[in-house]
Amino acid sequence: MKRQFRYFLSTFVGLVFLEAPCLRLQGQGITTTLKPDSILLGQHATLEYSIPWPSGATVLPPSEKQICREPLEPVGPLKLDTLTTESENTLKIRLKITSFDSGLAFIPSVPVVLVGPSGDTTKFYTDSLQLYVNTVPVDTTQAFRDIKGPLAPPFDWREYWPLMVGFFVVLLAGAVGFFVWRRWKGRRSEVSAVPVLTRRRSL
Repeated sequence: MKRQFRYFLSTFVGLVFLEAPCLRLQGQGITTTLKPDSILLGQHATLEYSIPWPSGATVLPPSEKQICREPLEPVGPLKLDTLTTESENTLKIRLKITSFDSGLAFIPSVPVVLVGPSGDTTKFYTDSLQLYVNTVPVDTTQAFRDIKGPLAPPFDWREYWPLMVGFFVVLLAGAVGFFVWRRWKGRRSEVSAVPVLTRRRSL
């Protein structure tokens, strides 16, 4: 009877020590936070998982596809950060998400696998959350206003000085051409008048 009791006691103590990592993880739990839990279309929210796990074990975190499902979209890669102590570690998983569909979006519960030193696996699940995606608020009490046309750009002399220089060059060329034409026309009239005077003298 004593031998059976000792065998039972040793077996119970051994199971307690072997399952201690799983019991600690299950007792502390996985913390799931979402900040903020309400966004406008296209804004970002940060989803964070805090997973405590004992030294000597291995944690298999969920993938990005498991966490982020339609209509949610990830913004950047999945970030992992580990805080280590003598007796326990904490795995921080952060993911920025957004959505371009208004309404209520669900973040599902995803599995987290703990692999013990002996190779045994235990699966835990995170909490499911909700993200409210709102459209841009519109004040319906105000009357609708006409759409304004595009504003004219400010006047800048630096943009128009090539046109002004070209205009003055053309104007100067025209004045010079007119002056040359008047002089050429005056000389021609003088040349044509000389034969007429000669004929009159001969008569």
